[in-house]
Amino acid sequence: TVSRAFANIGLDGTGQVVNIVDSGVDHYHPFFYDKNVKVPIGTTNLNHRKIVRIEPWSDSSDHESGHGTHVVGSLLGKSYNEKAGISLYNGVAEGAKLYMTDIGKQNLKDDVSADYDLDLTCDRIKSLGSGISSNSCGYSSDPGGISYSFDLSAEEHPNILYLAAAGNSKYGLTINCPG
Repeated sequence: TVSRAFANIGLDGTGQVVNIVDSGVDHYHPFFYDKNVKVPIGTTNLNHRKIVRIEPWSDSSDHESGHGTHVVGSLLGKSYNEKAGISLYNGVAEGAKLYMTDIGKQNLKDDVSADYDLDLTCDRIKSLGSGISSNSCGYSSDPGGISYSFDLSAEEHPNILYLAAAGNSKYGLTINCPG
């Protein structure tokens, strides 16, 4: 068995919605699949087992070995079949649900090139009762403008915790904006 110290004391993310800004999520993956509820793309449905909303700024899925699916799975993935071996790899907050801001093209591995509206995303984060936005993407172009946007948004929305990747590459010295 896998030791899950936080889950063992009742801290597994249940009741939480987390916003993740990345290349998308493979909603057919066993961690996110719901055979009973359609995936809410461009709309909100709190009844889906794992995904409450996908904001399709680029599209509404992820590359077959996409970075976004990996990030979402590590954070809040939970196998729909608890007896399956993959359930050993459930995320650290397996009880949480996802509000995905998809800024990547499915046909381009690890793409995060789409522009998105940070203010609208913040409004949706708040309307879903969330206070967490995970941004596991780094930008090397226009770092001043990107940093300014996140700084301003953090000031305007003090109840949202922004998490950013501090290095997002297998190569050294790759801490890009907003990390």
